[in-house]
Amino acid sequence: MARLVVVGAGGHSRSVLEVAKSLGFEYIRQVKFPENPSELIPDLASDEVYVIAVADAAVREILAHRLANLGAKAATLISPFALVASDAKIGPGCVVMPGAVIRCGASFGNHTIVNTGASIDHDSSVGEFCHIAPGAVICGGASIQDHVWIGASATVLDSISVVSGAYIGAASLVNRAITVASIFTGIPARRRK
Repeated sequence: MARLVVVGAGGHSRSVLEVAKSLGFEYIRQVKFPENPSELIPDLASDEVYVIAVADAAVREILAHRLANLGAKAATLISPFALVASDAKIGPGCVVMPGAVIRCGASFGNHTIVNTGASIDHDSSVGEFCHIAPGAVICGGASIQDHVWIGASATVLDSISVVSGAYIGAASLVNRAITVASIFTGIPARRRK
């Protein structure tokens, strides 16, 4: 098994470390990123892969591009305690936490976080650098573009689309398309002014 470098040192990184250990990585090294993420120059060996354990999507993207430019290879971590359909497509750098459920035909772009107990139903697509928070539900056929945050226990109903850059607040219900990159909260979810 490859050696793993976990980039990040906050609360999310501790959760990612637990997943890595449960997957049997024998060598795990943690790298704290600098104040300016674009300055990161990790010392990665040729047999090391990395995962970015940072919740902030903008920082995750800067780090991912920096590491890719250095020729580093992203790992995908899927907890053995998650239920993932055999035909689900999960991009490099994604982390799927314990209790997450990913159903048939679902797909995820690079460096997306599917947090504890989140549920993504059949034929849904989730873009790059998204964060699906604990307990969030994305119903069948939904389309979540890049850089979207779906808050804890929020629900996106069947076949609904959410535009890139949108933020869906905790426990919100998205029952119509989100077409503006803004903050949406409530039941039903409405744009905050």
